[in-house]
Amino acid sequence: LFLDAISVRNYMTNFKNKGSMLTGIASGRAGNLRGLDHLTSILMHMGGLVHPNRVPFSLVETLVDEHGAINNEATLSIMQQQVKELIAM
Repeated sequence: LFLDAISVRNYMTNFKNKGSMLTGIASGRAGNLRGLDHLTSILMHMGGLVHPNRVPFSLVETLVDEHGAINNEATLSIMQQQVKELIAM
């Protein structure tokens, strides 16, 4: 829905040569790998640049506290590295 909302008719001007970074979140084991692959294909079809460091987070309910804040240091470190890479892109 979000992709449709940003004007599908002008997707080349909205996505061409624009960087994106994807993170998969799932309660299962694979961290939404299929979703990451599918969205990567869509963004690349529209001319977008997808950073190769696509991070899948599995069993997400074990990574957050009762308020929804991430309480896993390794996960936070990976996310911080991913953001640094996106900024440098």
